[in-house]
Amino acid sequence: MKKRTIEIDILLVLTAVVITTLIYSIVINRLPSRTSLHSCQSQLTVKHGELWFTAVFDFGFMVKGYGSVAINGEGQDNGKSFTIDRSISFTYRADRGRYLLTATEIRSYSGDEGEKNPGLPHLPPFFAKTNTDLPLSLAVDGNGVPVLLVLGTTPLYYCTRSD
Repeated sequence: MKKRTIEIDILLVLTAVVITTLIYSIVINRLPSRTSLHSCQSQLTVKHGELWFTAVFDFGFMVKGYGSVAINGEGQDNGKSFTIDRSISFTYRADRGRYLLTATEIRSYSGDEGEKNPGLPHLPPFFAKTNTDLPLSLAVDGNGVPVLLVLGTTPLYYCTRSD
């Protein structure tokens, strides 16, 4: 009888350990990480010779490796005004704060001249052509603000609003 009581006690302890481990795992996986990002809104200003533009980039990272970035801005090239108004759908792979985005669809909206947009040569090809990649890393500055860094090039996207 005593042996059976010990077996039941051991079984109860093992069950408690398994349940505690599962609960811990679920809770930890739901906590936000400093190397994960769901959204990032950033403003970028570019000046090059007689060309300048300023635009807001609104990155959104959804579950299962899909996301989008909306770009809305305006600028001038040799005194002629232009608009940047487009959305890029992408797939992404994430690994410890590093993201590889691949453009899957690009939609230009009213006023955006598509591939002829004078601002596009000053941005990575990802923002103009499908099936092009944009490698990003996620850093956090000294004030805890997320920063998206384009690997191997510029620009830098400071997340003025993120979650």
